[in-house]
Amino acid sequence: MDLNVKKRLKGLSLQVFLYLCIENQNCRIEMNKYIFFFAAMIMATTANAQNVWEKPKTAETQNEELTLSQERAAQKAERKAEKDAKAKAEEKYLSGAVTEQNDKVVWAADFNFSGKSAQELYDATLNALTAMMGDEKMLDGSAVTLLNKNEKIIVAAGKQWITFRNSFLSLDRAKFNYTLIAKCSDGAVEVEMKRIFFMYDENNGKGEYKITAEESINDKNALNKKKTKLVPGWAKFRRNAVDSKEEIFKLLKESIEKNLNK
Repeated sequence: MDLNVKKRLKGLSLQVFLYLCIENQNCRIEMNKYIFFFAAMIMATTANAQNVWEKPKTAETQNEELTLSQERAAQKAERKAEKDAKAKAEEKYLSGAVTEQNDKVVWAADFNFSGKSAQELYDATLNALTAMMGDEKMLDGSAVTLLNKNEKIIVAAGKQWITFRNSFLSLDRAKFNYTLIAKCSDGAVEVEMKRIFFMYDENNGKGEYKITAEESINDKNALNKKKTKLVPGWAKFRRNAVDSKEEIFKLLKESIEKNLNK
């Protein structure tokens, strides 16, 4: 169909245009376009007409909407609270949670026992460490290994499991190895945990292998560059090591106090 015919057709009524299109093969394409256009216009007009109508809100429906809105707000607040609580809990594992001396991971704690002599504290600490290393949760090789009676120093080697995940289908854990050094003086016991490493088996058939604290749980490896988040992979080692250290120091202090009060 040439351009002049198209111009003339646009001036005709819709009825004439449809009649001519039936006789013309090329014009049927134009007819389909116009039919689609008019149908779309009718549907849009009908939809707009329907949208202006609505049911009046009753007290019951208003209460339902209010309740639903309150529930959504409560759920949103609950999700935010959970997120904030999780972020708060993670803070203890961020920068400063793992300390280093000469590029080696070392944790230290000072226990104050005012009025107690170095000898009293040495005896109480030796008994406490002997009992701790002999506990049923400790692995073979855990023991008091060295003593310096003159300088009142006690060295113990600890080995225990730390569990990352324990379910019906899988068990993910590692052997937590460390050395405790207790130095006793009048009124105080200084404790260090050092030479920390893990023996880990990924259950891939290759057996367990050694992972040092310096390649896993220190800030350099376990935190992102901004030191605001734990790095996946080493995160579980850092969390469990920090928690285990705190528990070991807590139990040791309580055991020393108990021995002093006998």
